[in-house]
Amino acid sequence: MRELLSRADARVSRLPAALWWTLLAGFSGLIFFVSSRRLPDDLRVEVPGFDKLQHFAAFGVWTSLCLAGLRRSLPERSSRWRGAAAVAVAGIYGLSDEVHQAFIPGRIASVGDLLADLLGAAAAVLFWGALARAVREPEAAE
Repeated sequence: MRELLSRADARVSRLPAALWWTLLAGFSGLIFFVSSRRLPDDLRVEVPGFDKLQHFAAFGVWTSLCLAGLRRSLPERSSRWRGAAAVAVAGIYGLSDEVHQAFIPGRIASVGDLLADLLGAAAAVLFWGALARAVREPEAAE
């Protein structure tokens, strides 16, 4: 399994930084577009906390793209630095999204949504960090 992950990481690592930044810009635009619209009532999901799960997932993906761009653009920086930078920038983007939503009819700005954004960003950093350690460290069974 470790060898498979290592080979996959090597393939992904060859992708240029510009690709990751372009994907991040496109995903940022998608978040902006979606938060600029009021969701029609017939498409609303009335499950408590579902919107927080959406924020968590969206910013997990956003942060993953940011981490990939930072890894290729700033390989000399530590993974901890890149992780902290990605979470910080995700928080800034999440805050700007909440401020933006305050001006959209039918939308509201929410500290809870911003917290879900930050938790999703932190979870992505922890996930990719754990995966990187699993690829680098020998398996206990060996």
